[in-house]
Amino acid sequence: MSIEQEIAAGKGLSLAQAAASLPGRRGQRTSPQTVLRWALKGTRGASGSVVRLEAARLGASWVTSREALARFISALSVTTRPQQPAPRSAALEAGKVLKELGL
Repeated sequence: MSIEQEIAAGKGLSLAQAAASLPGRRGQRTSPQTVLRWALKGTRGASGSVVRLEAARLGASWVTSREALARFISALSVTTRPQQPAPRSAALEAGKVLKELGL
């Protein structure tokens, strides 16, 4: 379901309501401005990619949904498998050749 469909179904949240439903940091509440920044610019996820909160402009205000928040949080938490270091077979082979030559 798209964010527009969720809002049309009555599941829309203002950014202030969305911020109030999230835990804060260091004893402070999450700001609605933070939620707007997540929608407009996004934030880096665990995999290093930029993740944006789904939101829609409704008149003069922005609206999101609980489902969009859940998808956003899930996308932030997804990690990719760490990349394996490049094979060093060429360097090992060169080391063997040098050892055979006595160098």
